[in-house]
Amino acid sequence: MDVDHSCCVTWTVIDDVRLVLVCESIDFGPCSPVFSILVKFNGTMGEGSPYVGKGPEVDEAWHKISYDIGDQMITPEELKIIGMPESSLKVKHPQTGVEGYRVGLEVFHQLHCLNLLRQVTYKEYYTEIGNGNFASGDEELQMHTGKLVFSSN
Repeated sequence: MDVDHSCCVTWTVIDDVRLVLVCESIDFGPCSPVFSILVKFNGTMGEGSPYVGKGPEVDEAWHKISYDIGDQMITPEELKIIGMPESSLKVKHPQTGVEGYRVGLEVFHQLHCLNLLRQVTYKEYYTEIGNGNFASGDEELQMHTGKLVFSSN
């Protein structure tokens, strides 16, 4: 697959100040196609967002960006480049039939963690509806969220 790695641009608007980040000639490896998409993010305080608050609509928005992503895979050549063994989990692309190795981009784990921190701000609500993260009790929840906040990786 030929992917143009020449440039990625992201920007955010906070209180009418525009921050522009330009990355030139960077090879982002297997996640390169993601960087061919321009994403505009408005971080202004008080602006509405489908990811803020609690409730079924907010939960569905988070589910779409952190769980409904499908399998991610790399080619056998990319597996060799990153030094992983060929005994890694082999998968087949459902539409193309191309074989590769299953990988997970850390960004989706980080989104899961960020979502849990959001849910903790609405602890009573998520405990009442029986959210799995809150079923194990306060001690385990504190251990999980403490790891999220204080972990360096």
